[in-house]
Amino acid sequence: MTTEDKLKNYIVEVYGSVNEFCNQSGISSSTIFTVLKRGVNNASIQTILKICKMLNIDPNALFVGEIVPKQEPVESQFSIDDLMLWIQNDRILIEKEKLSDQEKRLLIYSLKILKMQHKDEEV
Repeated sequence: MTTEDKLKNYIVEVYGSVNEFCNQSGISSSTIFTVLKRGVNNASIQTILKICKMLNIDPNALFVGEIVPKQEPVESQFSIDDLMLWIQNDRILIEKEKLSDQEKRLLIYSLKILKMQHKDEEV
């Protein structure tokens, strides 16, 4: 069973239908059906994160083909390190295009600064 089949089955299990999921999530049905047809790995990270948040599942697990429900809200599980890893592995797209090496370096540098600032605030 493909990742997309697992995702569709889970959506139907939780929401009763894909259309009901679309209605409640605010994600257009064309977007969801495109993800299910073309693949999770071809969708924008923003779309995947929203789907995972609505389903309360782990996006890292989804990228490797697993549906793993979370006990905590999904948004509390994302770290700056996760974002840097996604950037390095071309999981973050801008207008459906891969980032250039220069854009990746700039984003990662910015996230490292953000991470340092966050650590300073915790102290």
